[in-house]
Amino acid sequence: MHKVKLKPIFPKRSDYPDNLEILDANGSSAAYRQIAESSASAYFETNFLARYFFKKRFQLTLELIDNAGSGFEILDAGCGIGFFLPSLTPIAKNIWAIDFAKYSLKYAKAMCKKRKMKKIHFKQIDLTRKLPFPAKKFDFIIFLSVFEHIKNLRKVALNLKRVLKKDGILIAGYPNEDNPIFRLFQLAEKKLLRPNVYKTFQGTKLIHVSYAHQITAILSKNFKIEKTVNISLLPGINFYILKKCKL
Repeated sequence: MHKVKLKPIFPKRSDYPDNLEILDANGSSAAYRQIAESSASAYFETNFLARYFFKKRFQLTLELIDNAGSGFEILDAGCGIGFFLPSLTPIAKNIWAIDFAKYSLKYAKAMCKKRKMKKIHFKQIDLTRKLPFPAKKFDFIIFLSVFEHIKNLRKVALNLKRVLKKDGILIAGYPNEDNPIFRLFQLAEKKLLRPNVYKTFQGTKLIHVSYAHQITAILSKNFKIEKTVNISLLPGINFYILKKCKL
């Protein structure tokens, strides 16, 4: 099988409808909440340090699946505005980009169309329900920054497990909100650098309902964790966790 060397390919603000002017709104609409909650605000409205951490998770994910070959069936579950889709395209036979947020999917579709990206299929899906795919369909499942939004972790883990091939790989990434220093950094970043986001989601932790220790436990119970990568600001201060998992 031909090996493909992967490199990050990130969309630009101009790839999205109206240059993502929705981010300049007052945060009152459902569309704004969904776009801000996805990757849009984290990358396009933050300072260089926050952008570094945001982009680093995608770069490290590519390293975890690098040189695997090509022609794969890939599920980007919780794809948001499709920020990772350009990076995955070189190794994909098909990519299923799914999300519960219809406005985020609309922006992801528009970005892919503008960049003339093919073999990507979009679907609005509730991850807590049985996924509308056959068992053992996917070679790779990308699941970045989604688990923390989910209360029924077991149900979602079992749904992902069912559609992952026997020799497939799940890459799960989630913030380390067990770390109090990281929580302080989150608060400062939102309050000082993304005031619209802070005002809109104040008191909701950006709708985070599960913590790192809970997510790690459910992954350990349902998958074999092959490798763990931490994104740190300083040694021992882990802000983000990536797990490479197999059945």
